[in-house]
Amino acid sequence: MARVTYGAIITNLAGSIGGITFQNNKSGSIARLRPRNNKVGTTKQFTKRSNFTQLIAAWNALSLSDQEDWNTFAAANPKIDIWGASTNLSGLNWFMSVNGNRQTTGQAILSTYPTYTAGSAIPSYLFTLSGSEITINFGTTFAHPDDYLIALLSPPLLSQSTINKKNLRVVRSFAPGSDLTQGLKTNWTSIFSIPWPPSASNVTLKLICMLFCINKDTGISGQGVLRISEFTN
Repeated sequence: MARVTYGAIITNLAGSIGGITFQNNKSGSIARLRPRNNKVGTTKQFTKRSNFTQLIAAWNALSLSDQEDWNTFAAANPKIDIWGASTNLSGLNWFMSVNGNRQTTGQAILSTYPTYTAGSAIPSYLFTLSGSEITINFGTTFAHPDDYLIALLSPPLLSQSTINKKNLRVVRSFAPGSDLTQGLKTNWTSIFSIPWPPSASNVTLKLICMLFCINKDTGISGQGVLRISEFTN
């Protein structure tokens, strides 16, 4: 830290220049090195930021006419999220929602707004945990030919924990018409970097599963269905 003495030309400085921050306090005018943020994000955080930046750039590249079309689409179509809540979005937010879903499923960005068709309803299913696998079982065939099926799962939670949406991560995306007989253990351990079953003993843990569909053409998600399963190691 250094004290600053002003001359006839420069009589006041505030803010930061070249990594140095100028400010005034009780001691007078001082200069200090601006703190650096050395925190390194994870690969998933980097990917998320990169995808967001890509979508903002894509929106800014649209013509004013196309942006207005998205605004008109937004005014006519409230957003029903996977939890069943209805929200009025702007054209930009609808653009981000649709194309964020399409990024999740590995599809190209839509420049023009889609015809409103949401993902299919999720039929009843069982979410089960065993010492060897994490499984979803619909009982009857769920072909979902027009939809990507998305599985959101939580990390292991204590049995009395409340549901926190922020805990959920996309563990797997099933392509339209794909077989759902495979378990989710491998995907889950990769996402959370935790072995299954967790090493804690004589503790009852729970996992939360939310399934929902994203229409393959529109990128609009449908309402999801939540299941909770417990496991004692």
